[in-house]
Amino acid sequence: MNKKILAQGLIITCLIFFWAQSAAAMEKKTPVYGLFYKANELFKDNNYQEAIKEYEKILDMNVASGNLYYNLGNAYFEIGKFNKAICYYEKAYSYDSTLKSTSYNLALAYIKINDLRRAVTTLKSLLEEDPENLKVLEALA
Repeated sequence: MNKKILAQGLIITCLIFFWAQSAAAMEKKTPVYGLFYKANELFKDNNYQEAIKEYEKILDMNVASGNLYYNLGNAYFEIGKFNKAICYYEKAYSYDSTLKSTSYNLALAYIKINDLRRAVTTLKSLLEEDPENLKVLEALA
């Protein structure tokens, strides 16, 4: 019994060690993940300007994704640069049209720049997909 528990403990310890080594190696091989993580942490800490810098470093590495553009849009929205936010929300949507919050945030950014026609059009398209979406209904009210 004790040998079995000892063997299981040894296996778990080895697995943890190898996982940690592979995670550290991946971090070194893929600095994009480290930058993305750092940018997200800066965003969570309301340090939007610094988050933008980190996200843009990723773009400088010729890496693009819907989530990257969405997060950049959110950061620009938070600092009141709504036209930039719109640009990144549109890019995010073109990469991944399934990100529902992208369209919603895009509509909010349109409202902020008083482009109510585009805001309403965007919100109505969201309602077509989900007629009972309370956030969208409230934004249209």
